Amino acid sequence: MSFAEKFKNTVHDNFELSAEKYTELEDKIGHFKDMSEVLTNFAYATGGGDPKSILDVGTGTGSAIEVLRKHFTFAKLYGIDISENMLDVARERYPFADFTCGDAEALENYYEEELFDFIIYPASLFLLPNQEASLAGAKKLLRPEGLVAASILGGLSEKEGRAVKSLPVSTSIIKNESLVSLFSKYFGAVRHERHEIELGEDRARGFYRIEAQSAGLFPGKAYEERIELLEEVLGDARKNNFTLIQSWDLIAAKLP
Repeated sequence: MSFAEKFKNTVHDNFELSAEKYTELEDKIGHFKDMSEVLTNFAYATGGGDPKSILDVGTGTGSAIEVLRKHFTFAKLYGIDISENMLDVARERYPFADFTCGDAEALENYYEEELFDFIIYPASLFLLPNQEASLAGAKKLLRPEGLVAASILGGLSEKEGRAVKSLPVSTSIIKNESLVSLFSKYFGAVRHERHEIELGEDRARGFYRIEAQSAGLFPGKAYEERIELLEEVLGDARKNNFTLIQSWDLIAAKLP
């Protein structure tokens, strides 16, 4: 089995375990709804019309679907995700949307060409080993002048740049440095900016106790150990009056 296949299987397994905690986080804090709001506003900051059909790639439990419905009341909404357990929640909560369990690296296998006016990757593109294949598929599915946007998790740090002893150095198995150039290759002119969210203790704990997210922060550790390490980080931040921030890269582009 190749590295890409092993990685995708691990991502799938982690997200199959994560539906309950994702739901708890969104119901209590709305972290991914907040980020979907930020990304949608960023994508449409320079205009772009009123999309009639939208695809949410990596839809999970459907947080972005809720935000998109608010912004674009009459658009037909579609979501695709690798995890059936996550989609079970999405289907129950958002029955007006069309959800598919599938591979985000092969979008063209699930949808017609030029079906969408807007394709959004809210906190998902950075989890794909073959990001270029996904973006190439997205281009086929976009109508002329269609928009595509993604939010890329950059990592966790202290607001003033102070060292948090228990916080691991942020690393990424999937390299995201080339994403801006890939967007430019497939979609033309690209906008890119950094967005930061201050994480209070409850938000940080809620986010990183999710199986899939704790695996990214503490790779190679068993879940119980990851939670112990997370509590060390939060304890250090509390003891030293540190403010933790989560950084995201926002990328958006428009087809000619």
